[in-house]
Amino acid sequence: FLPPIFPGSDLPGIISRRMYLKFLNLFKNVVVIGSTDDAIRTALISKSKIILRRGTEIFSKKYIELAENNGIDFIKTTTLKASRHGSKIVLTHDYGREIVDAAVFAILRQPRIEIASNLGIEYSFYHKVHVYLPVSDEIGKVNNTYYLTGGMRGINDYELSFMSGKVIFDDSYVNEFITRLKETYLYQNKEIDSPYFFGNGYVCECEDIRLSEVEEQRKKGYKTVEEMKRTLGISTGYCQGKICSFLTGDYLGSNKLITFRSPLYSMW
Repeated sequence: FLPPIFPGSDLPGIISRRMYLKFLNLFKNVVVIGSTDDAIRTALISKSKIILRRGTEIFSKKYIELAENNGIDFIKTTTLKASRHGSKIVLTHDYGREIVDAAVFAILRQPRIEIASNLGIEYSFYHKVHVYLPVSDEIGKVNNTYYLTGGMRGINDYELSFMSGKVIFDDSYVNEFITRLKETYLYQNKEIDSPYFFGNGYVCECEDIRLSEVEEQRKKGYKTVEEMKRTLGISTGYCQGKICSFLTGDYLGSNKLITFRSPLYSMW
């Protein structure tokens, strides 16, 4: 899960879904930031509100119903900023503010395409839903060597993820799998705005680079992540672009990111 970008989004207490699930006993009162079923899954555990950027929701019908049945409130905003008041996080949005122990982001699960890329697998930017995906056929076949399954294909539904592995070995599941796959957000007809950008904030924390600096470079004519890397230093820090390259690529609408190097996994 990539972090949302807004003033104060780098403060302690703005945490990922995975960190929250690991330490959930430490946080009694949270708010979830996200636009997909993973945000609702998290809110059902925390019994909290969901904040999302207006025009970015790609929830499934199943999870919308679960949210409604469990009284989950949605706050659709265009702006967001965070500050700290003692041990609390104060989130200010279009309609007021939330005072919480933590803000948990579950925006959109991005496949770890740097792994696939280092294996020589091509990837593409699906601009309608703002996700980078390795390229494969409908059952995940890349070539005679590789198949892609589950999260690497951007599949968030757990049952469908499991089925994506079964179809490789048993073609009796293929028709059902393809039918269900085409019901996911990856195949939706509408185009959403980017779910990440609520305002100016750190795009690259390693090199201390803000979104406004990326915008300044774009106005000068630099249009790709690689050009931002060479002119701003994005993706040259501690994590080698495992977060900022995706965020910058989405902001620019760049079809390609960078040449990924080790470490393959984030260092924190």
